[in-house]
Amino acid sequence: KNLLLKRIVVNASIIEVFVKLRLKGFIHPTKNRAMGNFYLGFHTDSEIVTHFNIVIRALLNSYSGAGNFAKMKGLAQLLRKSCILTLANKHKKSINWVYTVYGNEVIVGNDKKKISLVNKYSILNHINKFNLKIDDITLDSI
Repeated sequence: KNLLLKRIVVNASIIEVFVKLRLKGFIHPTKNRAMGNFYLGFHTDSEIVTHFNIVIRALLNSYSGAGNFAKMKGLAQLLRKSCILTLANKHKKSINWVYTVYGNEVIVGNDKKKISLVNKYSILNHINKFNLKIDDITLDSI
């Protein structure tokens, strides 16, 4: 007998996640690009970076076993850019100003407590496998 092994692939619904991120103000309403989040502009820089870190990690952890996980990593990169745009908009400055003041890794805070935005390396190298030890953080709780 010739047994044919079938591989089961679970894909994430990229469109649904994209729409949610658009509705929450992370992605431009009509263009498929990141934008500064107006709703977060009234918070401190540390709170803004912390919020984006939570959203990015929730996205990556929730969909880490998806067959199309590379596309989720792309959405995480969009969120990273949205954070930088949010900081720029809050201070009425440019993206270059954010990088000049906070560095390429975008580290905010004071001497006692510094918070770093999830970097590109962490996003790109996030493991693509099911993680059965995920906390109760989901995109609905963002």
